[in-house]
Amino acid sequence: MGLHTPNISADRNVDMYDYAALIRAAMRHKGINKTALWKAKTIRKCTWASFEERLDSGEILLWELKAMCLYLEIENIRASLTLRCADSADDYFEPTYEAAAEIARLTMTNLAEQMIASEGNFSPIRVSICNNIARMQVSGILEHNNRVNAAQDGQAYVDRRLSAP
Repeated sequence: MGLHTPNISADRNVDMYDYAALIRAAMRHKGINKTALWKAKTIRKCTWASFEERLDSGEILLWELKAMCLYLEIENIRASLTLRCADSADDYFEPTYEAAAEIARLTMTNLAEQMIASEGNFSPIRVSICNNIARMQVSGILEHNNRVNAAQDGQAYVDRRLSAP
């Protein structure tokens, strides 16, 4: 976990097997075991009986996968970003992946609204231009983060001064 350069590859596909690590990470993070999944009716009894084997082999029914993701509060855009870009499923819980998923969702929402306004005329954008747009977004995010951290540091300083004897 932690900050690192994401392992982004155009040919890195995400499949059912990748979700096994994410489901395990979410279960660990939330302190949930297979019995809790079964009691919540997210998996069948036969899945519960051989949960690890079924998860590893991808022998989980689609409705069970969806139910587990819902129960474990695994958000699909963040999951896709994590499974495609991160080195570890545990990175799903990093604030950077949470922010990236929200930005991706809101970008698509805003783009769809603007497409309606522009009568749907949209041409593909070169990867280099997409990279420049992403760099500008990241700069804005980091500037905001620095302001928040500075404000928190300032408040911590005031708190320490007020509590000093």
